[in-house]
Amino acid sequence: ATPEVDEAEHKILVARDTTQNATAYVLGDATALKMGGSAIGMPHMGGYAVGRRLVERYLKAARKSAAEATTVPYDEILAAVVPQSAG
Repeated sequence: ATPEVDEAEHKILVARDTTQNATAYVLGDATALKMGGSAIGMPHMGGYAVGRRLVERYLKAARKSAAEATTVPYDEILAAVVPQSAG
């Protein structure tokens, strides 16, 4: 874990119900700016790093393989790996 990804995870979890400026949350500030969006302080490909981290955490906690987890709804994954106070 790096402080940069920790911060990105926090930003994504706080804003997880928004679709505004989604490019910045997924691809990072540099790409968002190139596409006419705004910067939010997200590193390049930060959303992917956070997504991977959350899924890995879920797979470990649920003792499932990636194949077994492909049909699990995202809200069930988040409920299993995100503290109630996050967001």
